Amino acid sequence: MNKFWFLALCITLPVQAELYRWTDADGQVHYSDRKPDATKAEGAEVTEQQVKPINIQDSGQATAAMRQVFPEQHPQPSRTDSKRKSEMAKRKEEHCREAREYLRKISGRVQFIDEDGNMVHVSERERQERQAQMEAYVKEQCF
Repeated sequence: MNKFWFLALCITLPVQAELYRWTDADGQVHYSDRKPDATKAEGAEVTEQQVKPINIQDSGQATAAMRQVFPEQHPQPSRTDSKRKSEMAKRKEEHCREAREYLRKISGRVQFIDEDGNMVHVSERERQERQAQMEAYVKEQCF
């Protein structure tokens, strides 16, 4: 029961708040929920204002007028965009070709060579793992 009264009290507190209006030395009007110390303030009434409904016909006329002033601009695909896309497609195709070639090379018996030109012993299991990884990569990236 105490929770109910506490909740009711919390809800009614903001409703009891007052609004004060005062003018400063520069002539600007200010509004606050606290009464200023140095100046004379008067209580201001807060009234609810309703939003006016939009008149659909007026809205359509205003939109048509705005479209005459500012015509719609549809972005045209620029040559640089299409050039960049074709360049990216060429790079992807070249990369896929190299990946397929590497996959073909490691599909059978193979000897791996490191960066220094030395042969590296790789077990059949490691070779099969590399082959499976490369097959998955080609399948994902190149199709």
